Amino acid sequence: MPFATVRTIDHSSLAVAEEVHSIQMVAYAQEARLIGARYFPPLDRTAQDIRSADAVFLGAFLGGELGGALGIENTEGPGVLNIESLVVSPGQQRQGIGFSLLSAALELYAEKDMEVSTSTKNDPALRLYAKFGFVEYHRRRVGPEAIEIVSLRKVRSNHSVERPSFGKPQSAAHLKR
Repeated sequence: MPFATVRTIDHSSLAVAEEVHSIQMVAYAQEARLIGARYFPPLDRTAQDIRSADAVFLGAFLGGELGGALGIENTEGPGVLNIESLVVSPGQQRQGIGFSLLSAALELYAEKDMEVSTSTKNDPALRLYAKFGFVEYHRRRVGPEAIEIVSLRKVRSNHSVERPSFGKPQSAAHLKR
């Protein structure tokens, strides 16, 4: 399986934000179908939301083409990062892009705990996170369709604190770049 080249991308650039947004829209539409959601809030995101996100974005490239992106931000807890999005272009799935993105994020932030949330029906994402040692710590139902969401955590430090749900993201200024 070929692995993607992963690097930090400048999501504040309009061109980059539009490229990430394009992948997000097709990937999130696919995810909405997979989990049976008629209303899927990530589909409401705009390229401007990406540009103004207080996050670090990694891009995965296969043959020079952006095939996926991962956004990561601080949460309210010390030493805890939230994977706020991990998307792979449907035409480039099963080529190691999601694996490469998650691997790079975990390497880049080796001393940080990480959290992520996804639908309990998103088996491909759940399998990927399980490969990297993420474990469930919380479930909740959201939205008018009461979609069941599972929160996963990978504990990598000794200062992790159990919390029942995510807080509002804080500034990503503290992220190691």
